[in-house]
Amino acid sequence: MNSNLTKENFSFGYIDETYSFVGQSYKENGKVYINGYFHKHSPTVGMATCAFVPSGFRPKVRCGSAGYTDDDYSYNQIGAIKITTNGDVTLSFPTVYSRNLYISMVYDVAE
Repeated sequence: MNSNLTKENFSFGYIDETYSFVGQSYKENGKVYINGYFHKHSPTVGMATCAFVPSGFRPKVRCGSAGYTDDDYSYNQIGAIKITTNGDVTLSFPTVYSRNLYISMVYDVAE
């Protein structure tokens, strides 16, 4: 076990109060881990830049990931997340019934 590893939690900042995140978001050994889900209180279809990653936790290069949504109407919908190097978080919800976007991603932190 490496005793030099440190885990540092962080919280997302929000541009729009209709979004929230439930889960773990932290930096450890030069990488950021995001595991959980973004919740949209009033679903709309499409992409929206709604949050930001604080300085010190931003990616080296723009990154993204597909994510599962819990669409109770048409099921098994795929959404997405994109995080830019300046920390902007853009989420994509595929239907108006998609309230939660489940994400598990890892990226290298900018120096």
